[in-house]
Amino acid sequence: MAITIHDVAREAGVSISTVSKVIHGSSRISQVTKDRVRAVMDQLDFQPNSIARAFVLQSSGAIGVLTDMKRGTVAFTPHVYEVLTGIESALLDAGYILSLFHVDSPEAIRDRVDGMNRAKRIDGFILHTTWLTDPLIAWLEQSGIPYVEIGTDRRVGKEKTVDVDNVLAGELAADHLLDIGCRRPVFLSGGADDTISLRRYEGIRTAFSKRGFTPRGEHYYPGSESPERSFETMKRLLSLPEDERPDGVICTGNFTAQGAMKAARSMGVRIPEEVAFVGFDNFPLAPYLDPPLTVVQLDMFSLGIEAARTVIRRLGRKGGRPDAPPLPAESALMPPSLIVRESSVKTPRS
Repeated sequence: MAITIHDVAREAGVSISTVSKVIHGSSRISQVTKDRVRAVMDQLDFQPNSIARAFVLQSSGAIGVLTDMKRGTVAFTPHVYEVLTGIESALLDAGYILSLFHVDSPEAIRDRVDGMNRAKRIDGFILHTTWLTDPLIAWLEQSGIPYVEIGTDRRVGKEKTVDVDNVLAGELAADHLLDIGCRRPVFLSGGADDTISLRRYEGIRTAFSKRGFTPRGEHYYPGSESPERSFETMKRLLSLPEDERPDGVICTGNFTAQGAMKAARSMGVRIPEEVAFVGFDNFPLAPYLDPPLTVVQLDMFSLGIEAARTVIRRLGRKGGRPDAPPLPAESALMPPSLIVRESSVKTPRS
């Protein structure tokens, strides 16, 4: 005869609800009680039934993460893995499991979320901003499904977002170049519709304005995100007359910096004596470029942790009741930090 949750509760001298909370990993149960219940589980060789547990707790114990996972893109989106490891770490601490789903359109998101929610297979969702539209956000709000959005906050005050502070990141990069004496800085940006690069450019312009600095000539070069494009852009800029060449370059990513620095070396331009480089995000290439790249560090692991904690808080506030009042908007911006290396500051060599 199969051992049930009732048997465990009776042997451990606790309620069925307490056993369920131990199985679910609740932090509200004392360690002494957890140890006693788990010892009884081992003694009786009890195997929790996930379906029965979900019925008792009115919870699947799973959080769904929906993101674009096209084959062959991992090298160019390494930050996704860092975010996922942060999410999984926080979910594990809270007794939840991570369920990962590929989506590549707003329609795919709605189909996935609707299907998983109706089947009670997922308690809440973490969604990347890439495929979110205003109609989809409106549907999520009307459905009352707990969710949080990772990415650029495009609808401030109307949704639940967690992001890195890309405006402040741009400020930090520009301030650093001005601090080391650069007077002809340029920004090698992503595409004109790249909202992350646009936020960073907003921060760069804010830094210039605060310092009373007016760059001479053109300083914004969109469409330079790939190593090939940044290589060509940098070669063109370094071919200008000496008094028009950039003496500082802000690169929107590691791969942008790789191409731009390669162009400088190919033309015999010394880094950082003649041109200094700053990028964003330490992962995956920055410490290994030649010379190692100064970066504005974006803590994507902490971003994942905050996203997971936010959706868990929303689950608690919703309480699993379909008639619960709408959840309040929540937004969080993770602060960046500057890591200075040889690409912008000369260091003594032993």
